[in-house]
Amino acid sequence: MQYLKDYKFFQSFSYTDNEICISEDDLSDRYDITQIPQELLLYQTGYLTIRKQTDDTARLVFPNTEVEDNILQLSLLANNLEPDIKYADEIDKLPLYIDQRNLKDIVNLFNNILNDCVSILSHIFNNERSVRDIIYASLPQSMSLQKIKERETCMWRSDLELLTRKTHMIIEFKRTQGDLGKNVSLEEAKIQIKSKQYDLRPFQSYDLYRVAMVISSELKKIVYDFCQEI
Repeated sequence: MQYLKDYKFFQSFSYTDNEICISEDDLSDRYDITQIPQELLLYQTGYLTIRKQTDDTARLVFPNTEVEDNILQLSLLANNLEPDIKYADEIDKLPLYIDQRNLKDIVNLFNNILNDCVSILSHIFNNERSVRDIIYASLPQSMSLQKIKERETCMWRSDLELLTRKTHMIIEFKRTQGDLGKNVSLEEAKIQIKSKQYDLRPFQSYDLYRVAMVISSELKKIVYDFCQEI
């Protein structure tokens, strides 16, 4: 297990919020190549594009999911955050777990990935999107398992969707601190996953499997007792 002090690459880059704010001055200024801000370099090389620009700031986002996926994979590799090969067989079983609606093994697998990639001292458990991104980047994209995150519907963007050959799994993550907040977070996740209509087209031919998952910042894991099929 790799014990890392922090999840600095993800946090400093801030792409877990799917957009980066940069000042108008920084966007137009020239920099020495050895001192150029990371987000500006990515913008100049085409890995980020402008979503919205005002007189003071510009919001930068990834131009497409392929670029975002590649950056995620590179960041895991660069920071030695890839899950150990010992979990490869278990990851291969994930489509079966999904088809069987085996929530306990799915949660155990996700926690194994997180525990293997991230130090218990890390701050990522304070950010549900960072937790989601590690899980997302650690799973293979294949014929038997397709992965989608932040799919935009008419109502909102989904957290994580996994598709086997027959099952469409939709996961809504909520973060909580302390025991008293877990029930509240679970109820919030259940309400959101129902109200935002993530299950609308184009996956209506699949068996639908919707799950709410609660991440505990205190326990540094997804809490199975507060995960529930909707």
